Amino acid sequence: MNDSSHSSHSIDRTEITRGLVPEAATLDPSEGALEETPESDSKAAPTAIPIRFDGSADQYFELYIANTLLTIITLGIYSAWARVRDRRFFMGHTYIGHHNLEFDAQPIDILISRAIIVAISVALISAEIFFDLYWSGIGIFLILTLLLMPIALVRARTFIARHTIHRTVRFRYSLEYRWAVVLFLGYALLIITYSYYPSEGLWSDYFTGFYIAAAIALFLFPLLLHLDHRIQIGQLQFGGLRFFFTSSLKSYYAGWGTLLLATILFTIVLFGVIGMLSDYPLSQFNIEEIGFRYSLGFWFIEAGRWGLVALALYAICIFAIYRSVFACLYWRSFRIGADSAIESTLDWRLYARLLATNYVLIVLTVGLMYPWARVRAYRYVAERLQLRLGPETAAEYSSAGDDLTALAGEFADIGGWDFDFGAT
Repeated sequence: MNDSSHSSHSIDRTEITRGLVPEAATLDPSEGALEETPESDSKAAPTAIPIRFDGSADQYFELYIANTLLTIITLGIYSAWARVRDRRFFMGHTYIGHHNLEFDAQPIDILISRAIIVAISVALISAEIFFDLYWSGIGIFLILTLLLMPIALVRARTFIARHTIHRTVRFRYSLEYRWAVVLFLGYALLIITYSYYPSEGLWSDYFTGFYIAAAIALFLFPLLLHLDHRIQIGQLQFGGLRFFFTSSLKSYYAGWGTLLLATILFTIVLFGVIGMLSDYPLSQFNIEEIGFRYSLGFWFIEAGRWGLVALALYAICIFAIYRSVFACLYWRSFRIGADSAIESTLDWRLYARLLATNYVLIVLTVGLMYPWARVRAYRYVAERLQLRLGPETAAEYSSAGDDLTALAGEFADIGGWDFDFGAT
């Protein structure tokens, strides 16, 4: 990638829409698309700009193997270069219209960031051990969550956006921390509750921290995920254009309900399979003496290796459904400027099936199919998205802003915003 192509200048709308034919079809507002007014003519109609990915699994396999081997040989030092090469591969092969994305971050910046993060982590862990907080459940986690993680998350997304380029125009990400702090406080509540284990005799085995955290998550998790996606999209800019998040909280709870329903159905199937594979029914275990969790664990062990296979397939299916449902909601949430949007035709059922088969193949091949699976998922999502560019928005493409430091860039993948359409 030639760095000289990264100089910023304004873009003419004729060049942006070169070779593209405006479409006048009315889109369904409930699906997050643009709605035309009756007065709009062919000149004012949104222009459909396709998104495509032309990278191959063979190309990525060579890159992935080289990155993995060099990272192992250098004891992890090369991972900064591997990460940049990986990101450049996917962005370089992702085209919006006639022009691909670019990524011009320098690996040395990421390496320095990682060194600083490791030094801070070592210092915090040492302080936790010194002050005997290691077993308290409130040491390193609360310090990182309440003080460092929201800042790291926002600056990481800022760093990634600043070094992502399309048509010589850089993306931006606003340095706003307020809602990031609220987000991590919510996740902190779940994890601290999960780590709680009451003194013997105060609670039965049914009411340990795990069950309390699960009950809270039933109501809180969709809210946190909705907030996270709102932060990711709402703080993003492309040159002078602002991105807007438009999905309702209700749609996230509906997606969560779909996931819970699927989990219940798959759990019934799993228990049926384990019941057939086990020599003893669950009722024969002394639940009152050893507790429900331990009885359930012994029952699964009794089912043997095929029981473990059934449990693994169960976990894969649930995770694939989770990824697909909320990925579809995420990509239907984008608005750009006053009259543009990213339109998604993703179907969560088909995407979940694709992800589930990817995960199974990765496990069966001990990771060798990972490059193929990742390219397959990325292409599937990318090619089901398109940019609907309105006439007002096209005129607002502008130059990029000031440079930012790379500090905390290592945390970029925590929030998922990475232009990574189908990461597995």
